[in-house]
Order: sequence, then structure tokens, then C-alpha cells
Amino acid sequence: MVSIAETKKDRIWNGLPAIFYQDKYIIFSPYTKSVVSVTEDQLLDGDLRNDLSDKGFFGKPLERKEDRLSITLYLTSNCNLKCIYCFDDKNDGCYTDVNQKIMDSEFAVNSLEKVISNFDDLKLHVHFFGGEPTLNMKTIKSVVDHLENKNLDVNYRVSTNLITKEENIKHMISKNFGFDICCDGRPEINDRQRPLKSRINFKPSKYLEDGIKLLTSNNARIRTKVVVTDDSIEEMPSAIDYLASLGVDHIRLESVLIDGRAKGFNPVNVEKFVDYFFKAADKAVEIGKETGRTIYVSNWAIKNLFNPRDHFCEFLRGNRIIILPDGEIGKCIRNIHSDENSPFIIGKVNEDLYLNRDRMSYLRGLSVENMEECGQCVGKYSCSGGCYNENLSMEGDFKTPYKVKCDLSKLMIRESIIRMYEIFK
Repeated sequence: MVSIAETKKDRIWNGLPAIFYQDKYIIFSPYTKSVVSVTEDQLLDGDLRNDLSDKGFFGKPLERKEDRLSITLYLTSNCNLKCIYCFDDKNDGCYTDVNQKIMDSEFAVNSLEKVISNFDDLKLHVHFFGGEPTLNMKTIKSVVDHLENKNLDVNYRVSTNLITKEENIKHMISKNFGFDICCDGRPEINDRQRPLKSRINFKPSKYLEDGIKLLTSNNARIRTKVVVTDDSIEEMPSAIDYLASLGVDHIRLESVLIDGRAKGFNPVNVEKFVDYFFKAADKAVEIGKETGRTIYVSNWAIKNLFNPRDHFCEFLRGNRIIILPDGEIGKCIRNIHSDENSPFIIGKVNEDLYLNRDRMSYLRGLSVENMEECGQCVGKYSCSGGCYNENLSMEGDFKTPYKVKCDLSKLMIRESIIRMYEIFK
């Protein structure tokens, strides 16, 4: 099994991750997509650096250019599942819960109008989120109808558990939606971690499986997310096998967020997680060879490995906002029940549109360059300091990386680069 102790001598070198392996340093360049192996003495050799520089080996963290304004509409706090780890800790009610927050059609359309009226030549991305957003299908249809009548350049995405009527899925397919689907793998694992809220003797995995088959048979755009708890780590390879058998080609394996209903959970064992993540990646390669498909297996810790960034979150830095049912405008999809004093709430839309530009500027300025503990870390421009909300929640400070995720990132980066080196050496 991989060991966090092995990362002790790993470091950042001229902005690139340098992995100490077999008495040498393996240095990966995302700018040339290549790996070199050098001795420790060579790291101090100016001629080596100049030679690599002439070959375009070095560069600067990239600023992602977004050509669309992305608006997430939080349609409802209601859900038909009661996932054991749901970070939305106010989402415990049933359909009659008086604490539910629901965005009605008129408010959604009016809010969008107030925001997009500030832009010319607009390209728009609309993301429907919850709770389970298909429980508010009326608002989804109203928003799409309204934007179609405006003849804008718009694309749509929905985050859904697919526990909904087939006609709803077909309607979204007809509008060329992208689908972010939560599925934790084989039915017995998924149903254990993501049980139905009601007491009806019904397995949600059956609906989910039928929904995924409907999407893949219609060539819909699909991304799946598998939430891995400390109890389900060893199931990662079987999750790949199962989802690939349903026609899914893009699978995220993510460790559980210790928040909401998961507050009492143990964080994942990072060494075991990384070990089984790469077993899952090997399974994807194996299936790909057998079927002629390319199956992508990803994790947040290495999402920027090939595209280095000085920041982790595109919500904070990019042209992305979240509109909540009460009109609050946020910049963090994991911080969806915040009051106006939250650092992630940057405005409000009601009769008028108000934006706290000082707070927006502060969030936009957050950077791994200002995080002292990340100074010489091998993951400096790959995990880019991690999730600021998670840092704040778990460590009490934006600029202090959450240790569990920090260790996970170091190991994920190390194993990824070693694998590339072994393939191409």
C-alpha cells in the first residue's frame, strides 16, 4: 500500500511537482506533458534548468478563461433520498416540512432576468441544483421555456439522483441537458449509502439504473460522482465495473465531505483510498481495452495536474454564482444555507440586484500563493490549496489546508506522476 511517509522528500521545483523516487527526482511538466528523471544534485544545476526552459518545460499557473456566465439555481431543499453523508444538513424534512425552501417559476425567471440584463452578447450556462431539482420540474421547464424565447446561447446541466419520472428525464434529454449523476456503485452499496427517504419498500438503485440506461441509450452528456466513505473504499473498482456496464464513461471517485449528516464520520484512510483509486483506474483501463472505449476516472486532488492553477475553486474565481430560493447570491455550492454574514454570500436579488463587490474581490483574490503551508508542497499548483469552504470548516481558516485532503492530494499526485514515469521511461 502507498504511504504518506513516502512523500516527505517530494517538493515543488520551479513551479513543477518533483517526486523523490528510486533515489532520483521525477519532475512532471504539464506544459510539455513530459517527465524527466534527475539526481538531487542536478536540481541545483543552472544549466539543467536553462536546458529544460529552452524546451518549454516551465510555465506559469493558468488563468481559466470562462466564456459563459454560469448561474446555479438552487430549486428546492427537498429530496426523495436521505443520503447518510448529505452535506445539506437542513435537508432532513419530508415533503410537508415547513422548513423547505422552494424556488417558484416566477422568482427563478425574474432573478435570471435581473442578472443577465447586466451583460451584452451573453453566453449562459444554467445549472439546476438541490435537494433533488427534478422535484421542482415546473420551474426547470419555465426557465428553459423563458430562455428559449429570448434566443440566447444557453446550455443546461442538472445535478440529479434520477429518482424521477421517465418523462422528466426525456424532457431534459430533448433540451440537450448535461447530467451530473450521483451513484455510489453497485446497488447494495448505493442503496446503503443513499437510501430512499420514505418507508416504501423500494430500492432507489433500480430507478437510478433505468435512468442511466435511458440517458446512455440517447447519447446524453453524463458525469457520475461516487462518494466514497471509509466503509466503501474497497468498492471503488467494482463501482467502475458497474457504471461502465451501464454505458457510463466519466466517473468521479470522491472522498466523503465531513459535513452535514456526515459530521460524525471518520475521514477516509487516505493511503487506502489512493491504493484503491488506482486499482479502480486500472479496472477502467482494462474495461477500455476490452470494449474499445475510453473511461475517465477522476478525483479533485489531481484535477489541475495537467492544467496548474493558483486557485482551487472556479466558483470563487470564475464567472459563476448561485441563486438561492430566498434571493441570496452565493459563490460556494457547498455553502447553500448561509446568512448574509457568510463570506460566501456576495449579494441578493429581489426587487433589485445587489452585489457586495468588496466581498467578491476578496474571494476572487484568494490564492495558494498566500497560503504559507503550501509554499514548497508538491501539490501547490495541482490541488491549489484545496476547497476554501472545507478549509474554513475543518481548520478554521481559509488559508490553512485541511490536513486529510492535503495528505490525500500529496499521495494522489505522487502516484500519478510515478505511473506516468513508469509508462514513458
